[in-house]
Amino acid sequence: MRLFADRGYRATHVTDIAAAAGVSVRTIHVHYRSKEAIVFGDAETSIAELATQIATGKAAPLDAVHAWVTQGTSGWLEPDVQLQHELAEQVPDVGHERTRLLTQLRDALAAGFAQEPGAPADQLAPRMAAAAMVAALEHLERVVITRVRDGRDVPPPDELDAIIQSAYQFLTAGADALR
Repeated sequence: MRLFADRGYRATHVTDIAAAAGVSVRTIHVHYRSKEAIVFGDAETSIAELATQIATGKAAPLDAVHAWVTQGTSGWLEPDVQLQHELAEQVPDVGHERTRLLTQLRDALAAGFAQEPGAPADQLAPRMAAAAMVAALEHLERVVITRVRDGRDVPPPDELDAIIQSAYQFLTAGADALR
């Protein structure tokens, strides 16, 4: 991310990233499917882990997302989120990668919401709940970006928790209305 910030996305090559990391280009390609994926670090792995946790029923989707965000294990809310957003806006391929990741996240959440006891039999309600949760996560990103731009740290867990709890209340009310 430092190289992207210093040189710009297009002027930074995978060979530059490999050299800065002290690894081979092959190693970079083993861990990242594309240069665009490098921008988002471990987001794809993190989303896959969240999806597995939800699919196995170890946690309800809302509880899993809450833990994922507030425990800082998602890699989703990090100081680099500002640069990630800037690159997604400036570079179409990075924007497409971000959209792909958000779609993976939404699909994992929708599958989890569809499996919850008492969930409506149609597929609209789980997809709406998943879309609302992704919107809440995007709001969290904007909060983090604003704080980083202002020279402050990522919000503390209690502030993140309040936003997630607000989304949880919204989604719970919506789910209850559909039952």
